[in-house]
Amino acid sequence: MRVLVTGGFGYFGLALVRRLAREHDVVAVGRDPRRGTLDAVLAAMPTSVSTRGMCDVRGLTAVGLRDIEAVVHLAGGGAPGGLVEHPTEAIRDNVDSAIHVVHAARNAKRLLLASSIYVYGSIERPARESDGTAPDTLYGAMKRLAEAVWHEAGGTALRFSHLYGVGSGVDFRRDGVSERMARAAVGLGAFSLHGDGSQRLDLVHIDDACEAVARALVAPELPPAINIGGGSGAPSITELAEVFGVVTVGREQVPGVDALLPRT
Repeated sequence: MRVLVTGGFGYFGLALVRRLAREHDVVAVGRDPRRGTLDAVLAAMPTSVSTRGMCDVRGLTAVGLRDIEAVVHLAGGGAPGGLVEHPTEAIRDNVDSAIHVVHAARNAKRLLLASSIYVYGSIERPARESDGTAPDTLYGAMKRLAEAVWHEAGGTALRFSHLYGVGSGVDFRRDGVSERMARAAVGLGAFSLHGDGSQRLDLVHIDDACEAVARALVAPELPPAINIGGGSGAPSITELAEVFGVVTVGREQVPGVDALLPRT
């Protein structure tokens, strides 16, 4: 199958492209500036992978995608934090890009959108697909809008929980909780604790997330939405800190720590 992966040069994208290349011909598109820093990694990709630099996926056209059989749209995912500072750009990257890609690739047989469990809003347990969506953040609201467009086109939303893991082996300096704890564990700064540490994270390893996408591509039928996460037993921040062997530090006790360790 010939598969288009947008956002193919990012943390999730690189790992996914490498995984899908085992069985498919993959066309990866992404931002030119990022591709330039990953030449060695991309050069080591299997021969079944072709890459196209593109600063904006809205440059994709139906003519250029006429031989694409499936699409995995990762571009514009970003992270929940920081989007409020640039809402117009956030909407363009997350909503406008999803609208454009699904229309440009309208002849593809399988359409997969990387969405997020943030579409459910604040919940006290792992969400179920039968739960109604009620986003209470800008990020979650944008993902729900993108989902509506893809559902109309017959696509499926893959609602990922928090990804962690080495992935493609490239350090993108991610600032998720697990990444900050890992850096603190090897002496690269303190871990700043936000809240009382009782918050729970539904974590899924990036290799498992890639495998879920690979299986969704070839499944005979798919529902409109699928949750992809760790499921029950989500650890608390305090429990994660114990696993990493790091000592959490309260924000009020370390002035300026946020400048070194951004919030997620």
